[in-house]
Amino acid sequence: MSFIGPAFHVLLSQPLENLLALVYVLLPLRDLGLAIIVFTVIVRMVLFPLTVKALSGQRALAKLQPKIQELQKRLKHDREAQGREIMGLYREHNINPLMSLVPILVQLPILFALWKILLREVQDGAFGNIYGFLPDPGSVSLVAFGFLDLSTPSPYLAVAAGLAQLVQSRLSMKDMVSGGGEFGKMLSKQTLFIFPAITVVIAWNFPAAVALYWFVTTVISAGQHRLAQQMVDTHESASRKN
Repeated sequence: MSFIGPAFHVLLSQPLENLLALVYVLLPLRDLGLAIIVFTVIVRMVLFPLTVKALSGQRALAKLQPKIQELQKRLKHDREAQGREIMGLYREHNINPLMSLVPILVQLPILFALWKILLREVQDGAFGNIYGFLPDPGSVSLVAFGFLDLSTPSPYLAVAAGLAQLVQSRLSMKDMVSGGGEFGKMLSKQTLFIFPAITVVIAWNFPAAVALYWFVTTVISAGQHRLAQQMVDTHESASRKN
């Protein structure tokens, strides 16, 4: 298992660090805070197709809830048969109930890699793993926008990240509830305020560079969720007409 660390570095951490460094170099005004914002936009654009696919899966799963609940009621004394029938229903309608978790599962290693990069770079003030064919940014200023020290925690940015997470949670709650049945309702209630609280606690204790990324990615994610809803609604409307 010793290969996991080097593989994670080569396949994810180093490419992301080089992308951030390239954005920083190409900006007319070399500002690490602005580079983090642009970098975050790029990452969210790459992940957007997964958001649309996950939302589409949630909608499909929501339509099956009456049949699933009927099976659960009819086979409530036979859990094994209940599981087989439900899985058969998923296969019949080509639905993967775990698809809604894919965007989260994909973003977790990216988030860990970014934390590693931001925590290291804000401490050292330089990118240390630049590819030979890319320009070396050299010394990196840790003051963003002329006033924000990215190397120290920012309570204001931590609270902003938490509020953004709360808005994002509320926007996605409707699809989570309708797509997950009783489990979705329970999960949404549990996570509505837990995730924002965790966000504030973590962002409050980490350098502002991490809080800035978290705030921006959450705001963009909320906007993408609304866009994905419109795209899925349009697709479903077109399908019904055909």
